[in-house]
Amino acid sequence: MAELGVKGLSVLEVFSLFEGSISSENEPVGLILCLPFNDYAKSKSRSGALRDTAAAQPEGANSMFFCNQVIANACGTIALMHVIMNVNRDPTGPQCPGFDLGPELSRHLDFVEPLQPSVRGLCLSNDMFLRRVHNGFGNLPASMDFADEPVTVAEPEPSTTARSKRKKAADTDGDAAAAADTITQMLDSAFHFVALIPFHGRLWELDGLRADPTDLGTLPPADTKPWYNVALELIASRIDLDNPPDLNLLAIVPDPVPKLTKTAAAAEAEAAARELRHEKELRAQYEGERIRANFNYLPFYHDFLAEVAAERERSDVVARAIEEGFQAAEDKTK
Repeated sequence: MAELGVKGLSVLEVFSLFEGSISSENEPVGLILCLPFNDYAKSKSRSGALRDTAAAQPEGANSMFFCNQVIANACGTIALMHVIMNVNRDPTGPQCPGFDLGPELSRHLDFVEPLQPSVRGLCLSNDMFLRRVHNGFGNLPASMDFADEPVTVAEPEPSTTARSKRKKAADTDGDAAAAADTITQMLDSAFHFVALIPFHGRLWELDGLRADPTDLGTLPPADTKPWYNVALELIASRIDLDNPPDLNLLAIVPDPVPKLTKTAAAAEAEAAARELRHEKELRAQYEGERIRANFNYLPFYHDFLAEVAAERERSDVVARAIEEGFQAAEDKTK
């Protein structure tokens, strides 16, 4: 979010779906759920039963920001946009006083506000600022990009997609079993991001692969049960707790640093000072991990191995690894 120019928000990873795993001292403005695409598709029927379809659309809900995912490989960025673009839009929901959307996203929002969700998705994919930030968090920033393949905006049907891809692969390669295994591996390794936010007293799921926001029902009063505990229960109801998938849940919360800085200025606020140092250490750690994940180590490996070979100092382990690598490459070409 810092790369996007957003101020006043922070991200916390949620490690449990049980009530109390999210602190009430820093109420989140939204949740981002990441889970395997196959498990996401299976949860559709369960989530449908939770919708309050009989209730009329609440007044003011049409002011919610929502955009469709019209290209592949963009669900994470779109889920994040669904949360931050709706911060402070609902005066009855959780507020973030220090929130600032930043100049670039403010410009983007002003442009896409009157457009339809599908057109907003096209604008997002063609915004060079968003492209640069999105691509900057890939493992290979030089080659990673928003995919050019269009995505149909509708309820995803992975089983139908898998069957069609299996048939095409079988017709091309003449090996239906191998093609089926390939498609299964693709679906098993794919993940999908969706956002959950409270808006005008109701819980909403914002998923760019669906045509519209999904109304998940009325929220109880905040002093009775916080909205995020309702969301945790809903997520738990969608998955098999006996065999849970590899999911990740992020809470978008107000940035605690300004408040901690102000509190730590008091002479007696040692606990706040320690928490502030911990928060800054975490952010430095995350930045280091991001840099290492994005760095292209291939030139270093190439020059290092070339230098070792020139000095004839290769160990048996290195020599064996190189030989196995050449053998694997040769096997692939056969």
